[in-house]
Amino acid sequence: MRYRTMGFRTGMKVLVKQLGEAIIVKLTGDGALVRLVTPAGLTIKQSYDNITAIDEENEVPPMPPPMRAVVEMDKFQQVKALEALRFGLVPESHLECLTVGYQDMVRWIGNCLPTRECRIHEICGPFGTGKSHTMAVVRQIALDQGYLAAKIEIDGKSNNFSAPQRLLYNIWLSLEGKGLSLETPLLDIYLKAMQNGYDSIPQPLKDLDYFPVNFDFIRKLKTSQQIEGSAHLLEECLAGSENVSATQVKADLAKETSLKRAHINFKPMIAKGARDKLIMFIMSLAGHAVLAKAAGYQGLILTIDEFEAHHLLSSPDRAKARELISVLEHYVSQDFCIPPAPLAIFIGAVSQDGHKGDPWIEKLVDKSGGKQYFLNPWSDAQKEQLANSIFNLYQSTYQISAGYDHGLIDKTQMLLESREQSDLVRAFIKYYMAVLDNEYGPGRSRTSDH
Repeated sequence: MRYRTMGFRTGMKVLVKQLGEAIIVKLTGDGALVRLVTPAGLTIKQSYDNITAIDEENEVPPMPPPMRAVVEMDKFQQVKALEALRFGLVPESHLECLTVGYQDMVRWIGNCLPTRECRIHEICGPFGTGKSHTMAVVRQIALDQGYLAAKIEIDGKSNNFSAPQRLLYNIWLSLEGKGLSLETPLLDIYLKAMQNGYDSIPQPLKDLDYFPVNFDFIRKLKTSQQIEGSAHLLEECLAGSENVSATQVKADLAKETSLKRAHINFKPMIAKGARDKLIMFIMSLAGHAVLAKAAGYQGLILTIDEFEAHHLLSSPDRAKARELISVLEHYVSQDFCIPPAPLAIFIGAVSQDGHKGDPWIEKLVDKSGGKQYFLNPWSDAQKEQLANSIFNLYQSTYQISAGYDHGLIDKTQMLLESREQSDLVRAFIKYYMAVLDNEYGPGRSRTSDH
């Protein structure tokens, strides 16, 4: 089946079944990555059957690459941030001002960013202590310092270590970087490397399968100005999509270009039926980290959240997941021919079985020379510091004359304790926002003497 985008395009406004309005940020072979028009602005993947164009007449310009918001934000951005906080989510634009201990975190992250060799780090702690939030800070710092960043959340179903091809594909769907194409980010890495003077694949990758032939083929298309028509198909292949095969790729590229089938030498990164998918998974991450350096970036950062979901898998799938961890251990121990790469993987996990982190990955972190960042349950002082920051934003946005009221934290704590959620940071944010709305919202006085 040929790659089709069903007439959709990047930036198009669409209606997603049961979810409402969204904007397409990336097209894929079997669906589109869309950003919901909600306060949290969640980005999810949907099949083409689930989305309908809202306005096909007025073209919406493509969304620009993600950029950090400036500190001085307009009223709309502040309101949007508060709406996200009502869901217990800290928007990326406010990570710095709403992260307790931000500077300490920045220093730790800075010491973990890779230069030449792969490092595996673990962000761990009891449930509800802010691991996902910390992962977001990792990605922001990495992007600010010139790295590419990707993310994945383990869900125990479609995204887990037992299915490396699907996991890899979903990782690449999230890839971002300063100046990097949103729609075809992997392909853009190759093109940027060529712009930087690389006529062939960088030396460390010359002996790896797939990379040299794919680099040369992309260069051939670039030289003959035939990239545009085949960009989406090339991206799907580079990302390891399960929907493409080597035979199909040759047939489709022959139709999209002027090249004869016999002259097409391009391979999907993880082909259907490939026996060494575990090694190819690591090869893709490490190889593209090296290529990112050639493209002008510092390397690649990957965050893997909710790792503990692996313990919910069936016994056969748990065994498969352990195999990928074992292969990763061999790679960081330099037991493979895969070259060292400026790659760092941050794994978020809940403490398990008396361990600070997850026993599955402690050995992996140790072998790679990585670090562990442990998050303790929040103290009252930390909660008050966060509450004060949230109140300052709330006060300036809604023009409230009342000063900060510590008593509202007590009300929040009572709500949390009644629901047995007192140790959950996200729940604290949600209920504190609810208390603020109850105190100062519509119909309430905006002063302290009501």
